Amino acid sequence: MKVGDIVARKSYNKDIVFKITDIIDQNGKKIAILKGVAFRIIADAELSDLELLKPPDIRNILMDNIEEVNNIAINVLWENGFDYEAKTMISRENFPDKVYGDYLFPQGNYEAFRIIIGNGEGHNWWCVMFPPLCFVDETKGDVDSSNLKEVLVDDNDEENNNIKCKFKIVELIKDILKNN
Repeated sequence: MKVGDIVARKSYNKDIVFKITDIIDQNGKKIAILKGVAFRIIADAELSDLELLKPPDIRNILMDNIEEVNNIAINVLWENGFDYEAKTMISRENFPDKVYGDYLFPQGNYEAFRIIIGNGEGHNWWCVMFPPLCFVDETKGDVDSSNLKEVLVDDNDEENNNIKCKFKIVELIKDILKNN
């Protein structure tokens, strides 16, 4: 396993999907530092307790826990004095061209994990499942791209082989040359 891998902890029945953000050596054991994908949570676990997940695994875990995620969203809203309903779903959504650091993701339909608050207007939370990118508002998304290459480049992952990485500066130069 490596930084950027998507994993779940076996000892917790794979209840939460995590991304490995760092791997440290602690008393002779390899410990992964984990960041929740669908929840704001930081954890750690021995590498031996982790199971590497692929897109179908992640989708299944999210679907198995979607009602619990929805209940958590509703409780958080109510605890903060809001009388909104929440609806949690996985759906294919159209996203515009997005630039994350040095990477340009082309406009297209991507599978997304969504929590819709109220009528779904305003700043709702989105998470593109593959590649795993989460943001609050699709027009203002700001994602740390430092480990994005490791997430995107997996020669054995046939589902993600259609992702095209482009450099914004190259696209701008092509546009300038095309218009002259």
